[in-house]
Amino acid sequence: FPVTIGRERCSATDWCNILAGACHSLALKTGGSLWVWGYGTYGRLGIGNSTSICSPVREICSATDWCGIGAGTQNSAAIKTDGSLWTWGSGSAGALGDGTIVSKCSPIREICSATNWCRLGAGVQLVGALKTDGSLWTWGCNYQGVLGTGNTTNICSPVREVSSSSDWSDLSVGRSVMLGIRRF
Repeated sequence: FPVTIGRERCSATDWCNILAGACHSLALKTGGSLWVWGYGTYGRLGIGNSTSICSPVREICSATDWCGIGAGTQNSAAIKTDGSLWTWGSGSAGALGDGTIVSKCSPIREICSATNWCRLGAGVQLVGALKTDGSLWTWGCNYQGVLGTGNTTNICSPVREVSSSSDWSDLSVGRSVMLGIRRF
């Protein structure tokens, strides 16, 4: 059935996941394509520029192997079926995990180029992600220690949380908070 997205109507019936950031949205289709819309400032839509879009469009790569998404305030992140993690948007505080604080308008691979990412979440200039080995990694704005690294220093590339546990099974990232579930 047609779905109303803002004032736009989209008759696609193959959406499988959708997330809202502060001013933008990301959605996955069952075929692995990633669609975005909303405010394009900082390049958070991943369409190659900072244009705002009122109806769903595919991210610039037009890849068909996306399987997980995260929508922050000014940044976005996604995981591909090969386990690689990609980010775009505002690089403030290191939120893109590429070792810089530079904004990017197109998806870029996080700096360590790991291929075992399985879950992720994004918040206010921060990202948290789980690897298939049960480890939890974080980067970006470390406001009041939200990254779980034992300090409040912003981090520009993925680092393992301070306990170095390998029994994390899920995570949720909010505006300036990160929660995780550990298996016991």
